[in-house]
Amino acid sequence: MTVLIKREYTNKMHDLKKILLSVNLTEEEITVYFAALQPDNATILKISQHTNIPRTTVYVVIESLISKGFMHEVTEGKKKQYVFR
Repeated sequence: MTVLIKREYTNKMHDLKKILLSVNLTEEEITVYFAALQPDNATILKISQHTNIPRTTVYVVIESLISKGFMHEVTEGKKKQYVFR
């Protein structure tokens, strides 16, 4: 049963990736977007750690995703978090 669920999840993510590519997101933008979908992965640092993309690059990619309407910034106290739309 677990293998079936994993396979279905993988297929859904692959389908979503195709859709995101079709609307002209880059591979890097898709990688960051998928990382932001994970629970507790909303800060630049956590996204960077999850994807192995340098933090400075994650900032640029997130700004691009925000400008394209795929993410937005939420401030909680002193922390900025980035969430998908």
